[in-house]
Amino acid sequence: MDSHRMASLALMTTGFNANRTVLLFPEMFYTDMEMQFLRKDPVRPHDRAGQFLFYHDFDRGTLAAGERSLPNAEIELELLKGSKQALYALALELNEMAPVQIAVRSKAERAYALFTGEPPPWHKAKKLRFAPGVTVDGGITAVFASCFSHWMANEPAVLESGDPEGLHQMRVALRRMRSALTLFDGVLPMMQAGWLKGESQWVGSAL
Repeated sequence: MDSHRMASLALMTTGFNANRTVLLFPEMFYTDMEMQFLRKDPVRPHDRAGQFLFYHDFDRGTLAAGERSLPNAEIELELLKGSKQALYALALELNEMAPVQIAVRSKAERAYALFTGEPPPWHKAKKLRFAPGVTVDGGITAVFASCFSHWMANEPAVLESGDPEGLHQMRVALRRMRSALTLFDGVLPMMQAGWLKGESQWVGSAL
């Protein structure tokens, strides 16, 4: 979410032309960001076509609400053309340059949390639904995506406030993933499955 969309959530007055209604809101928080944009066509060996087009947005600044403030630095990568694997490879390269982590909350959500002073909430896994006629590959993708989303949704609660329930939910997400690895053992590529099992054991011991 860019600063222009952010500003729309913190406006003191908002007008609706359809019925000429004007709502008044107190200013709750603001963001002060420097933004840089970039479009490039780099060559990546992970892309079969040899090229992909991505959108790069670098934000650096401050989130503030009252006397509370929080520094903010983030990179948004949006794939416009090419393979997802190529964009993922680019993200890994950035992680080699400096430690990064996936953001699961928008700037608006983080700034509003500063305003309320409330810690990030923990989340249970959302109910997984399969579309009629889903393929085996599609089902596997949906299951692992659900496990990953469940894990990531609870990361802020654990990292920012040490919420024990958030930690429990991350352990649940990890157990769900390990169960899925066992369930799909016969259809997953052996090398990738072995790597995931090893990583999940390492993460589990760290938790």
